[in-house]
Amino acid sequence: MKKITCIYCRASGHRKFPAEHVVPRAFGNFRHNLTIRCVCSSCNSYFSEHLELYFARQTLEAAGRLRYGMRKESLGRPGEALTCRSRESGVLYGAKVILKPATTGADLNVEYLPQVAISRLGNDEWDWYAENELDRSVAEKYPPGSRIKFLVIAPGSDRPLRERLASLGIRTGLRSSVQTISIGPRVTARLTYEFRNSISRCVAKIAFNYLAYAMDENTELLLRRDFDAIRFFVRGGIQPGPEKPSAVQFMARPMLARDTREPACGHFLTVGWDSSQTSIVSQVTIYNILSYRIVLAPSFSGVWFDLIRGHHFDVEQKTVLPLRFTRLWLPD
Repeated sequence: MKKITCIYCRASGHRKFPAEHVVPRAFGNFRHNLTIRCVCSSCNSYFSEHLELYFARQTLEAAGRLRYGMRKESLGRPGEALTCRSRESGVLYGAKVILKPATTGADLNVEYLPQVAISRLGNDEWDWYAENELDRSVAEKYPPGSRIKFLVIAPGSDRPLRERLASLGIRTGLRSSVQTISIGPRVTARLTYEFRNSISRCVAKIAFNYLAYAMDENTELLLRRDFDAIRFFVRGGIQPGPEKPSAVQFMARPMLARDTREPACGHFLTVGWDSSQTSIVSQVTIYNILSYRIVLAPSFSGVWFDLIRGHHFDVEQKTVLPLRFTRLWLPD
């Protein structure tokens, strides 16, 4: 049996490697999905635990999973890295919300959390805190006399908040006023999360996996030193030198759009040469929300070869189809 070599760690053996999905399965199960078998089981497990987990659960792409029914758990609960805040003008501006899957349609449901808002006297800005976020640093931040208001979801839901504030020495006062707020059918929310290095590494892995698929898993090519920088970055988190640009960069717009202004739904992957025809680059977007440009091989030293591939993962039809390039495509 032919010896197989992993394109990431270079481990080799005669036993067949497991199927590695080009796009992690957390982002959908598709008919005729793209898989490769040039990634060893050790790297496969490492990527699942250390790169894909955060990318699928605590990012903007995680909200895409929620919207398209690929995630059942709510998003933005206290203690999670991703937070969601109301952008509605008025008394609820900045309040924390939880995103939940909608029962019908593609929109998401929003649920407000029991929380407290604190503002210094003379300041119109309010800072919102869930119960688990109230600690000594909050007590030290606000001087005596600061204004306090509670978002009461149900009768008595403010009691744990008041008890927690009292334990920190923050007096809430005995008098209170109640204002009933009607929440409209649509709420605008802002998502924030920590852009960890593991996100860039996961995106780079998707791009390198796709190159392996596009090259029919030609390990002789994929194991060239030209790809060592991206290989070491994905597997070990080793960044290129300070004099070199980052391997993963943001793109300012969705990769593809319909005839309308609404971006086409689904995932898009492309790989090819840059405009100078010297570097191999890839473009990756999950749910066509954020787009990334990945430099797989800056200044490729081998013989030039024809390379221009692309696929669309339709999350509604659960299909994977090749993209047709009807003009010269130069991924700058």
